[in-house]
Amino acid sequence: MIVSLMDFVTLGNVLLRFFFGFFQVSEEYRLVPETLYLTVNYIDRYLSGNVISRQKLQLLGVACMMIAAKYEEICAPQVEEFCYITDNTYLKDEVLDMESDVLNYLKFEMTAPTTKCFLRLVR
Repeated sequence: MIVSLMDFVTLGNVLLRFFFGFFQVSEEYRLVPETLYLTVNYIDRYLSGNVISRQKLQLLGVACMMIAAKYEEICAPQVEEFCYITDNTYLKDEVLDMESDVLNYLKFEMTAPTTKCFLRLVR
């Protein structure tokens, strides 16, 4: 399979918009930075072993952010708020089903060293 430079540029643009969207959500809901780091970690670990359509990528991201928020936040946003974030593209049940899929794939191993852990060592 031959992949062109344009394919890489297109993929890079999609991923940039995808992660920037989660950064904005993190800022809007005033989530701690660790929540965003864990969200990216969960997405990466899930995608390393699963193929997912581009249309479901946002659903995966929202489910991973919800899991990370439950893990890190004192008062995590409710599932309905995560549905609202997606302009109600996904129903509550879809988000909860994806959350279950992610948790099962990751075998409930939610603790992970994040970038911030290593940055603390440098200070």
